[in-house]
Amino acid sequence: MAQGMIRKFESTSEQERPLSPRRVVVLYPPAWQRLKAWVRSTLTEERIAEPALVIVTLLLLGWLSYCFYHAMQNYTVIP
Repeated sequence: MAQGMIRKFESTSEQERPLSPRRVVVLYPPAWQRLKAWVRSTLTEERIAEPALVIVTLLLLGWLSYCFYHAMQNYTVIP
């Protein structure tokens, strides 16, 4: 390891210790934090893009089918 990476731990005396308590570590995070972590791990860009692509494709196919149907309704056959 580099010399800059190693630090000597010095204990503080009673007078130098801060008055505020140490940081409290929560054993079980709140539900919203667990949900946020789950969403970030499961909803990737690829998982969002695939359903969006399917929806756009189906909408375009529906629009194209409607255009063909509308065009066939107004089609005139000359004998």
